[in-house]
Amino acid sequence: MATLTKPDAVAMDSQKLEQVKRLFQRQIDEGLHPGAGLAVYRYGNLVLDIFGGIANTEPVNADTMFVLMSSTKPLTASCLYMLKERGQIAWDDLVSKHWPEFAQNGKGRITIRQLLAHQAGLPVIDRRLDARKLADLDLMADILAGQRPVWQPGTRHGYHTLTLGWYQSELIRRVDPRHRSLGQFFQEEIAAPLNLEFYIGLPPTVAE
Repeated sequence: MATLTKPDAVAMDSQKLEQVKRLFQRQIDEGLHPGAGLAVYRYGNLVLDIFGGIANTEPVNADTMFVLMSSTKPLTASCLYMLKERGQIAWDDLVSKHWPEFAQNGKGRITIRQLLAHQAGLPVIDRRLDARKLADLDLMADILAGQRPVWQPGTRHGYHTLTLGWYQSELIRRVDPRHRSLGQFFQEEIAAPLNLEFYIGLPPTVAE
């Protein structure tokens, strides 16, 4: 059964919260999510914190970690917002201003704004990748720089499902004075100061 926590927070319609709880439980019962957790905030206050099901053969609890998939995108964008606030980038900068090799194959006029808005025409990587290549950030930078857009940048919108994080990471590496990867930057600048147990790339202590 899903466990419901009712913390003190801004008052909210209890019937609506119960509807969310029932929907959550039904999805677990029907196998849509073997195990899951859901936290709902309203005006900065936690109004619902529920979890249930199984993860890795163990019952889900309040501390169970999950892969968030595309929910990571706004968190990674926060890293670039920090660089913007520090005056190190502007949204209308050309990506190639900070990463010259990126200009290959018709990408020279793509702006950071277009990249973050999924308008860069780079929703796929047409090279076969494996764990070794993905772990080599210099090699990935070469592969990304050589990618040809699949539409004229800025003319269309298409969700960069699995590619945006890689482009963001290399852009951060080029702009950050310490040349940190996205995962390192996020951990040191956002997760650690806020005491968040959230990782972009698991450290060995967690991966084990």
